[in-house]
Amino acid sequence: MKADNVELRSTFGKCFGGAAADFTGEGTFNFPANETLKAGDWQYRIYEDGVKDKVASNAGDLMKSLEIDGDKWRLNIPFVMPLKRSTGHFIVDFLAKDQDHIDDLCLSMAFNYSRFE
Repeated sequence: MKADNVELRSTFGKCFGGAAADFTGEGTFNFPANETLKAGDWQYRIYEDGVKDKVASNAGDLMKSLEIDGDKWRLNIPFVMPLKRSTGHFIVDFLAKDQDHIDDLCLSMAFNYSRFE
């Protein structure tokens, strides 16, 4: 899976603990000829600077979160932004895997709460 566009969207365009947010993306598949996506899963982990372990995580069925149109895909994963424990500077690590691990997608995105405190 090749990502052409990835966004983190939140309620009113602001980042704060407890806000509803969506991790969205769109792109193209890079499967070999005669191969297609039949099953897969996604997961994310959120880390905060100054906190030893992850502060939030989730996983789910890729097929329930993905819209497919030919070789194009669109993805939407809703989540709740974690509460600030330390700095309010976060990294989201996102992974989507297909059934055969032929065309996995790995992304990282930073966001912070410092502008909204």
